[in-house]
Amino acid sequence: MANKRLISEGAPKYTSVLGEPKRPDKTPAHLIPPTRLLACKRIKVAKILSLIPKKYLEVLEHNQQIASCCRHPEDHDLEAWYSRPEEKTPDIYIFHCRCGRQHRRFCVGGGDERPFWEVT
Repeated sequence: MANKRLISEGAPKYTSVLGEPKRPDKTPAHLIPPTRLLACKRIKVAKILSLIPKKYLEVLEHNQQIASCCRHPEDHDLEAWYSRPEEKTPDIYIFHCRCGRQHRRFCVGGGDERPFWEVT
């Protein structure tokens, strides 16, 4: 009953579960700095196969929930990103399949191996 009364009295269009008006984000999107920065340009996985940890490739090969073309990591392109400018090594790796799909790997903490390469 309280919600109907609020709506009829001209309450904000968007309300939370409790009926309180939601606060819009005060920072415009064009003022927020990008959080991801390109660390390593896109390159064929076959060219840098020795740099990539085997577990990165095995995850793609053994995943039965993705398309069969995506299970062949040697046919992918790979690029690396920093999640924040303060990162010292890349922590986001994106595998690009030739079918257009992307497979992301996020490294959290200091225990994961994080390959780095330079495209010349």
